[in-house]
Amino acid sequence: MKVYVRFKPTETPISHKLLHPSSSSTSSDSPPPLTQSLNLSLPTSSPTFTFPTGGILDGDTSQDMIYRQTTEHCAKLCTEGVASCVFAYGQTGSGKTYTVTGGSQYDERGLIPRAITDVFQHLSKKEGESKVYVSFIEVYQEACYDLLDQEKRLKKLEEWDKIQTKEDSNGELTLEGVRVYECDAEESALSLLFLGNMNRITSSTKMNLASSRSHAIFTISTTRTVGKKVETGKMHVVDLAGSERSGKTNDIVSEFKLKDHFVKNERRKSESVDINLSLHYLQRVIYSLQLSSPHIPYRNSLMTQILKSSLGGNSNTIFIGCLSLESENVQESLSTLNFLTRCGSVQVKYSRNISTKHTSSTLTEEIKSLNKKLKEKEDALNAVTKKMEKLKGVNRELKERVEAGPVTEKIPFPIISNQLVSYLRRSASTVARPESSRF
Repeated sequence: MKVYVRFKPTETPISHKLLHPSSSSTSSDSPPPLTQSLNLSLPTSSPTFTFPTGGILDGDTSQDMIYRQTTEHCAKLCTEGVASCVFAYGQTGSGKTYTVTGGSQYDERGLIPRAITDVFQHLSKKEGESKVYVSFIEVYQEACYDLLDQEKRLKKLEEWDKIQTKEDSNGELTLEGVRVYECDAEESALSLLFLGNMNRITSSTKMNLASSRSHAIFTISTTRTVGKKVETGKMHVVDLAGSERSGKTNDIVSEFKLKDHFVKNERRKSESVDINLSLHYLQRVIYSLQLSSPHIPYRNSLMTQILKSSLGGNSNTIFIGCLSLESENVQESLSTLNFLTRCGSVQVKYSRNISTKHTSSTLTEEIKSLNKKLKEKEDALNAVTKKMEKLKGVNRELKERVEAGPVTEKIPFPIISNQLVSYLRRSASTVARPESSRF
């Protein structure tokens, strides 16, 4: 897995400094070099974190450069039949959602809007028939919801429709009922992104006035058909909920407003527990992958089940750790760096997803063959059914006889007449014959 660290810009003085011990010179028209290791000079220690395949992006790095360094390649791969996944990980207020979706200005666009633009641009230059699909879901308290539900914001939390999950024959989790929209232009995809962001669960905390309380997964899927060859690409961008301890996210007030419905602090505490537990299971999955354990605990969490193929399957996976270096956030930042170090040591492989498109004649022959087999099965079933009905009739008749008890069998009249004639004839013959005597 590739790992990147992004520092949130800050205007306040920071009591610790960042050292960038490794760098390399590049041409002026290329992106700035990515540092491979990071040393934090703290009052009590100077830990060093090394990221073998990623880099360090400081607070002065623009949104455009963040995208070019971390996600641009993923958008290109998505149009070439490759699956990718980009995670934004860090504590509340560290800049995850800003990194993923961006700010209010055009040049502040985040990873997703820029990726959408690039996907359409790449496909427009390729031959064949291309299609783009978008879906947007969130995982909140171990339940999955569709963020593209037009009426979601009009309903109370208890009225939201949960997405049903089901495992397929390969152990992959399928989501039943998720809205997947085909987009013919980037504008329609961007409008869906806007709708989904409006539907996300947020609440006020001491660390962030609009803290995301759910894990959001935005997915761009593409298909490109050239002749009989079909390439299927996919790109997940995951904005994880804050990774901080629950004690750091106490409410500003005793109640907060959620979808025009006042929810008490008890729900807030439950949120923090579920978020921390979900991220804990994500860390366990990464730890198990790092050790190449025979059993990876994907099933402990709904999020890791949904993203199973992105974490340990055929996927180009990237983690972006967002850090805030204010003094009160140092411990959370160290925790994030430790987690990213583990992610960086996990080996992932990916390949293109290419299938063969069946022609109409091939499909017609296939259908005929299947219909013939189906007819044979139906005929055999009908024969068995008729035999069963006949046996049922015999069984019913025997049962009625048993229930009626023993009776004298009635012989039909023609049979009685014939027997009587034969008896009379034998009797007449006996009378006419003289009785023989024996000595």
